[in-house]
Amino acid sequence: MKTLRNIKGMNELIDALPEEYRHFSCFNNILKFEYKRIFDDEICTDIYNADIIITDSNEKFKIRILLKNVNGEIFFSTFTQISFLVIHDLLNDGYELENRYRIFDIENNGFSLYCEDIEVSLCN
Repeated sequence: MKTLRNIKGMNELIDALPEEYRHFSCFNNILKFEYKRIFDDEICTDIYNADIIITDSNEKFKIRILLKNVNGEIFFSTFTQISFLVIHDLLNDGYELENRYRIFDIENNGFSLYCEDIEVSLCN
């Protein structure tokens, strides 16, 4: 998580979590996955967002991850668990801005997508 401080809400999330929970690998249960089309007033077109809530195995902490302008192919199996969630910032890899982040499960091919922007927060 510490390498992703440019994501909106990441600093607050890191500060709110105990040290042992400051890794996405601790959060392997999906409580919510909502994929929806919204109208973006700034660019006057529809975009697709994904709203995900993940939790640790004891459901002590829940994290909301809002993926904005999801594009490309979205591939995932029917699932409720992630083995090892990774968010990779591709800005320095030469990707276009709408593909800035890749979010995927490093151990299973069942979850992988790209998006332009991300917001994270701790759920109550």
